[in-house]
Amino acid sequence: MIRINLLPIRETLRKKDLKVFIKDCILGAGMTLILMIGAYFFYDWDYQYVQGQAASEKKKRDELVEKNKQLIPLKNEEMRLKRQVEESRKLVERKESIALLLEAVSITIPDEVWLDQLEKHQNQEFLFQGKGKDNKSVMKFLEDLKNVKVKDDETVFFSEVKLKELSAAQGTQESGDQTMVFHIAGSLK
Repeated sequence: MIRINLLPIRETLRKKDLKVFIKDCILGAGMTLILMIGAYFFYDWDYQYVQGQAASEKKKRDELVEKNKQLIPLKNEEMRLKRQVEESRKLVERKESIALLLEAVSITIPDEVWLDQLEKHQNQEFLFQGKGKDNKSVMKFLEDLKNVKVKDDETVFFSEVKLKELSAAQGTQESGDQTMVFHIAGSLK
């Protein structure tokens, strides 16, 4: 015999599953909508925060640009003062080297030698022209120049001291002795 089920169980289960499916879809759509709204507000807040940071950084940059404009004259003044100090230092060095040169000459020159001309050039080179009573006094002057120490330290003041010329002077003295003419060149250390 054929059995007939008079209860529509399949239809009831299908409707029940459909209701659960619709409920799950609505719940999923609602959750998605809530996540979208939350993400929108989060990124909007983040965007506003970044905009505030950018405005703050722009304000700081503008302040620094203004301070930099104020620093330009000060930097120019600093450069001018540095140049003045450097020029003053060079003048003091030049003055000191002339004074030390004269001190070295006064320490080393014997009584029998006298200078007619003393030249000091910008590159620290010097030239002495003068006369001496005899060869010995000129050579003593030359050797003393090679070994003179003027400054407080123990280094030699002159370098490359050389006798450029040594010759008898024109004419003779009353005693018959000839004076010697010399040229000595070298450089300061």
